[in-house]
Amino acid sequence: MTKVLFIVNDFLFEPLGIMSLIAVLKKNNHEVELLKINAKYKEYGAATNEEEMFEFAERFSPDVILYSITTGVHKHYLAINRKLKQRFNFLSVFGGMHVSFFPDFINEDSVDVICIGEGEYALLELADNLENGNDIKKIKNLFVKDKKGNIHKNPLRPLIQDLDSLPFPDRELVYRYKDPDKNLVLKNFITTRGCSYRCSYCFNDGFFNLYKLNGESRVRSRSADNVIEEILDVKKKYGLKIVYFQDDILSLNKNFKDLMNKYPKEVGHPFHAHIRPDLVNEEIVRLLKECGCLSVTMSLESANDNTRKLIKRGLTKEQIYNAAKLLHKYEIKFRLENMLGLPHEDLNDAFETLEMNIKCKPALGWASIFQPYPGTELFDYTKENGLFDGDIDSFDGSFFKNSILNLENKYQIENLQKLFSFTVSFPIVKPLTKQIIKFPPNKFFGLIHDKWKRHCFNKRLYKANGFKY
Repeated sequence: MTKVLFIVNDFLFEPLGIMSLIAVLKKNNHEVELLKINAKYKEYGAATNEEEMFEFAERFSPDVILYSITTGVHKHYLAINRKLKQRFNFLSVFGGMHVSFFPDFINEDSVDVICIGEGEYALLELADNLENGNDIKKIKNLFVKDKKGNIHKNPLRPLIQDLDSLPFPDRELVYRYKDPDKNLVLKNFITTRGCSYRCSYCFNDGFFNLYKLNGESRVRSRSADNVIEEILDVKKKYGLKIVYFQDDILSLNKNFKDLMNKYPKEVGHPFHAHIRPDLVNEEIVRLLKECGCLSVTMSLESANDNTRKLIKRGLTKEQIYNAAKLLHKYEIKFRLENMLGLPHEDLNDAFETLEMNIKCKPALGWASIFQPYPGTELFDYTKENGLFDGDIDSFDGSFFKNSILNLENKYQIENLQKLFSFTVSFPIVKPLTKQIIKFPPNKFFGLIHDKWKRHCFNKRLYKANGFKY
């Protein structure tokens, strides 16, 4: 038995990817723990400071410590790992999108192994080999640093095609927390892996380029029965009031209609899903409503036609307006997602996006600040066009704070992002918004953003007793 410890930052919603890794390891009789750091409340499995983290690691005494990292938090987890290495003897393993696109991360001191791409069976093979005293240097998906500092780079194994063969994500370690701010009303599920679209700001295209697929589908689907079985299992063990389907686009699941046909009778709880405007028609929206859809998320990103071409959204304004009209007709609340600070965007473009949101009348006009994440087409584009210097250490892990691009009127666009949602809901304040974004960035704008977003989630999108965003 190999003892494996996952270390994660405090979270609002379940870390489904890590939970899938835990499930595979536990199913094969390895001992697994999850430590939530930077937690608000001290409890078992949660550390509010470094000393509590050290105490937990000493008590569990793991053979392996794993981190799943994205660009922006990579420095944070690397610093944590260095501190743990000073006190304990363990094998450190880093996975996640950052190392998939920056495999040179293996050269960082204190990093022993990185996992590129899907991790379930690579990590299982690692744990099995450690348990049996076997060599770990030739495991597919892993780059392994030996004691002499040599790097052993292994090829990728095929993507997991039969998602039904995987155990359900393990929720036991997540739902044990008694944190009073923890949301246990809404539960997250995913019915697919992958996306068939090639948006230039999204990691999906770069991820699949790693695999050089030979005819395999970029989207892999779970069966309707498998998804429903998981939902009912979670309901029985932990209770739920709202189901949140976290798929990039729920209808891309090839078994979508089968799932919708069975869902009302077998599950019956209201649900939230992600949709794409050009895939929406009256039949789909009616089906969602009949099956208990409470609210949806769909993306506009930018109202500017040239910008939408740059980000390869492939949508027309007419398609977006029609989707919004249908959702209103069937009384399905929706969150409309947008990005401000896209390459070459100016204030006029940003206000064009604001105006289109006002016309669509979403329950929440969500706006983030574009980040040129590694592995995306726009990462290369922004570097080549002098908009970004390519310094990955300049990312801070959030897309709600600042832009790292060289933009005209940059701080005004950042201010507009903070006031965007409130202005969409109350367009009468738009003239005021245009004036006050000229003020220096300040905490008050951030407070408006956070408070109104929480209100919209709690009172508009996810109406349920006990839900707290």
